[in-house]
Amino acid sequence: EHALRILENCRATMSAHARLMIVEAPLPEERSNSFFDWFMAFADLNVLVNNGGRERTQAQYEELLTKAGFEPIAVHDAQLFSVFEARVSGS
Repeated sequence: EHALRILENCRATMSAHARLMIVEAPLPEERSNSFFDWFMAFADLNVLVNNGGRERTQAQYEELLTKAGFEPIAVHDAQLFSVFEARVSGS
């Protein structure tokens, strides 16, 4: 709910031609026993314990953006991180 509220506030202040960029390291859609998956599982637990938040998969980020009134445009690979690009829905 907190992340949704933040994104809704961002959307409310954005012009029709603005772009929102979110830089995150998304969780894998399917977990394996790789070091990266264990690292991301630990990161998810760390965010939960320290901030009350959570890490998300790419699909979960796209769903959150859509709920907040954004249209996901692209996901740009930045090695460990991904850059989620979105615009205000209907623009």
